Amino acid sequence: DEQIGDPTGSDPIPHNLVVNKKASKLFVTHSGGTANTVSVFDIGRQKGLTFSSTLTVGTNPFGIAYYQRHTNKD
Repeated sequence: DEQIGDPTGSDPIPHNLVVNKKASKLFVTHSGGTANTVSVFDIGRQKGLTFSSTLTVGTNPFGIAYYQRHTNKD
């Protein structure tokens, strides 16, 4: 295990992490009484993290799952 960046973004208390199948995106929930965001980071070729966006979700997200849709291209 190796720390490659700080997954806090602009929101406090990172709680749950998930990486997509291609290992190109990291999704981080933030916990707390009024927390309602998931931060998205790009994982670079040299394994660095770059903040990408913030998703607004329900209050105090506690878990996260990554689901890959299957298409005719898969």
